[in-house]
Amino acid sequence: CSTEVLFRRLAKDWDGQLEAGYHGYYRRDKRRILLDLEAGNGSLAHELTHALSRADCEELPEWFDEGLGALHEEAAFAANGQRLIGLPNWRCTLTRQAAQSGQLPTLHSLTNPTTFRSADVGLNYAVARSFCLFLQERQVLKKYYQELRNRSATDAEGITTLCRVLEMKTVSQVERQFATWVKRRAAQ
Repeated sequence: CSTEVLFRRLAKDWDGQLEAGYHGYYRRDKRRILLDLEAGNGSLAHELTHALSRADCEELPEWFDEGLGALHEEAAFAANGQRLIGLPNWRCTLTRQAAQSGQLPTLHSLTNPTTFRSADVGLNYAVARSFCLFLQERQVLKKYYQELRNRSATDAEGITTLCRVLEMKTVSQVERQFATWVKRRAAQ
């Protein structure tokens, strides 16, 4: 949609969507993306990521699916043109502020489908995106996606696969390394 007004009207008329805090969505059941292009291209990249990942894997954990979509809101192609590289964006500020104030969600809270869309949904999206940046920087984002896709039936939240890909024994280790990474990036 060329304007937010048109987007909101069609979202309500077509899908009963009344929330005002977003600028696009993907309806898997209808194979439809509806976007407010007035907000920029980030929403387009985000929702296209959902459509492509769902075509490849029906059951990605919500936190990772949203983190991957958010990662592509601000991205550039690699030098070889073969993949997208997520870049820092406004969501990084939310993650940094949460880490500095001791409010960074635990991995169990982030990966829990019932709490992901809680009152702190904006922070959860930001942390999920930052987790994808964290994996990308360690050059294991692709490996994580591939292994998670193959294990989605047995690792619904993706935590076991995350520990395996990062070669860490406990969730606490992952959380500590992630928090350190967030704080280190804040100092840059």
